[in-house]
Amino acid sequence: MDSSNTKTTPPNPAPGTAPGAAPAAEAGVSLPFDPVRLIAALIRGWYWLLISGVLMGGGLFALGYYKLETSYSVTVELIRREANTIIRASVLGDAFKPHQVTVQTIVNVMQSPKLLDRVGSMATPPISGMALGKLLTIKPEKETDLISVTLKSKLGVQGTANLVNLYAREVVALTAQMQSDEAAELDKFLREQISKIDGTLDDINKELLEFSKESEFYGNDRELEAYLRESGETEMQIETAKTQLETVEFRISSVERELASQDPQAIQLNLARAQLKTLKAAYAETSPLVKSAADHVAEIEQQIAASGGLKTNFDSNFQYSENTMANDLYMQLVSLRGQQEGLIKQMAQLRTFFTNTQEKLRGVPAKTQHQAAIVARQQSLQATRDLFSGRQHEAQMYEENSPGLYRLFAPASEDSVEVSNRTVKMILAAVVGVVLGLVLATGVVLGRELLDLRVISAGDLRRSTGVPILARLPVLSTLSEVQLAQWRFRTWAQLVRKLKLQNATRLTLAFTSTQPGEGKSTFIQELHIAALDRRFPVVLVTNAPPGAGKVRRVPLEEALNRPELVLEHVNSSPDVVVQLHFESDWKWTLENRNRWSRANLVWQQLPTLALFVELPPMVDLDAVLTAELMPMTLWVTTSGRLEQRELAEALELVEAGEVRLVGAALDFESPALARLSFLGKLGLPV
Repeated sequence: MDSSNTKTTPPNPAPGTAPGAAPAAEAGVSLPFDPVRLIAALIRGWYWLLISGVLMGGGLFALGYYKLETSYSVTVELIRREANTIIRASVLGDAFKPHQVTVQTIVNVMQSPKLLDRVGSMATPPISGMALGKLLTIKPEKETDLISVTLKSKLGVQGTANLVNLYAREVVALTAQMQSDEAAELDKFLREQISKIDGTLDDINKELLEFSKESEFYGNDRELEAYLRESGETEMQIETAKTQLETVEFRISSVERELASQDPQAIQLNLARAQLKTLKAAYAETSPLVKSAADHVAEIEQQIAASGGLKTNFDSNFQYSENTMANDLYMQLVSLRGQQEGLIKQMAQLRTFFTNTQEKLRGVPAKTQHQAAIVARQQSLQATRDLFSGRQHEAQMYEENSPGLYRLFAPASEDSVEVSNRTVKMILAAVVGVVLGLVLATGVVLGRELLDLRVISAGDLRRSTGVPILARLPVLSTLSEVQLAQWRFRTWAQLVRKLKLQNATRLTLAFTSTQPGEGKSTFIQELHIAALDRRFPVVLVTNAPPGAGKVRRVPLEEALNRPELVLEHVNSSPDVVVQLHFESDWKWTLENRNRWSRANLVWQQLPTLALFVELPPMVDLDAVLTAELMPMTLWVTTSGRLEQRELAEALELVEAGEVRLVGAALDFESPALARLSFLGKLGLPV
């Protein structure tokens, strides 16, 4: 097949391909950059990665040497102690039982500055409460009655275990004190009530004694005794219910006071103030963190002032929130008010029954009624006093022997302390530094490569031109004669295979570029040797110095005027290269293009021929119109010389014409990119 006989119309080119160009060899996802360039950049700048990793790793290792210390960590657990053992000192009513508090309440108590300061002062060596709080991690376990307490310190194995045990014991003692305080408050209340009852009983006993002396009355009526006993028992039940109602009301008032203190805005303000206090202890007043925290406190105070001050959290305006303590207190309040309502109804029923009993006693004489009332009142007050006395004794026993709300599940021992070795920390810091250094250096190298918008790799050239890469010529000084010969052999085979010219006897290939000096003559010199090796007569249209071998130089002007001269030279000496050279001011004008077309018709009489034409850069219309006369044109670019924008601007002019751009060639390919050519077999665009 003669490739120069006819100018066939190629299939529709891919987007971005010049008209008449061969379709790209690879299809698939098009990336906005060449990944092979990134790999080559990492290989080329490997020493920067090494230096950065060593510097960062060494820096963090040195920092760890001066800053890091061996630390110790231990965890203990506190378990809730249920008040199942009820201390009963009276058979009347319900026994005293301290109410349970929520887990969040206990956690807040465990984090209180007062407790931390006390434990810190008892520690060996002493430590401030704020510093101790930073060492502790308190975590309630979900759906259990356990609270985990983790302490991380630098006090050694024994010191860490002793400190966490001391803290846990103080927490248990504090919860016991909370129970004792509750019992003491109830003891005080009952003592006042018993004192009042004792005074009333003294008055009733005196009244009964005086009534007996004055009237000399002694009742001995069994029916009357039954009525009196029934009336007395009813009144005693009324007093018992009244006592229970007063106890419930006492607890309601306590819960309401605690619930009122759980205002969301107040809690938020307290937390903000605590955070501000912590930051002031660690940073200066001018620190941005301190200023930000102070502004946050001022903002909350302004919101509270704008809303009319702190609001109570009574059930009249209660809303469920993330404050679990307030939610639990509200549920307790609802339960207590239910008990209050039940006791009020019970007392109403007892009073009705008592009134009916009194109606039955109205039929007896007045003296008998008076005596019955005094006796009933005496019995009722005595029963109430007995009940109060029993409750007081129970409260006193709890006050003196409070078991506490929580107990230490298992104390910490030296074996349970985990040791975080300083050397291991330093090694980990060094490893993190090395990794960080590698990442930073990789980012800098890759970022610099991505910002380099020159045409450097074959992938850049293919993405810019939209045609396959048919040849890649490394730096000639890096190739030996054998390697250069092998390159010519492989490139020629690839060229004819991709252009489907395996059986062709004639080859006309033009070389063009964006700028002068981009390697067109270099490719012509090397490829014409490959053509000679395959016994092709060779005609070169170039001004480049002739290479090694036999060359017959003929002026292009003369060859166009006498095309038969080229036939004579080729037929007489097929192994001699015919070089058609031209002057530096040669222009491919319309007349010269017409003469070229006529001469080309004459040269087609040769049965075999390899014609290589060096075209001027595609910067004017004469160059583009000349390229349209060529059956096939190869775009040549030197690696690292041209901006992708400049290449795109040159291709716009080519795309407007009818140039058959069949491929591209990259000259002066860097050794790093040349070594990565094997990645093409793995599917990467190289």
